[in-house]
Amino acid sequence: MAFSNSINGTEITSSHILTLFYRGASLPPAIFGEFLEIPSTTKEISSLSYVDANNVLGAGADRGFGQLFGASAFNGTVDQYRNAFRRWNEYTETIKGSLFATVLAFTPIQKSQVKAGRMRGSNIMDPPLGSYAAVQIQTQMQSGLLTISDQVQAARQKLFQR
Repeated sequence: MAFSNSINGTEITSSHILTLFYRGASLPPAIFGEFLEIPSTTKEISSLSYVDANNVLGAGADRGFGQLFGASAFNGTVDQYRNAFRRWNEYTETIKGSLFATVLAFTPIQKSQVKAGRMRGSNIMDPPLGSYAAVQIQTQMQSGLLTISDQVQAARQKLFQR
């Protein structure tokens, strides 16, 4: 789940993007029926190879825009997610004059995925055995901005507190 804020001058336009992958020939209505009935502006449902699925979100190789990234992990309550969402919006509002866009993304990782990874030899991250969500924050600066202002640095520090 990714939340995106695009900034045009002082105007912030929000969008929400959910990318779901399911390994199977078709989506079982008993599992995905209600979800697929949620109104959306675009929807793409098709079979994809692993390579195509990996490229769905693009290479992220936009040029001319400085970008800042941050990441964490949550395994708490819904309030933890709401707090992150609220603080991310406050961050965007505080420094919108320097920004082109911000993104807040949550990727759920299930305990079964951690177990499967460990059965295959694990990886360098070796997360604790349990469900959690990876949290990513991206800030895309205005084109041509060559330095990060003290205001942006202070806003980032405030965002990552707590």
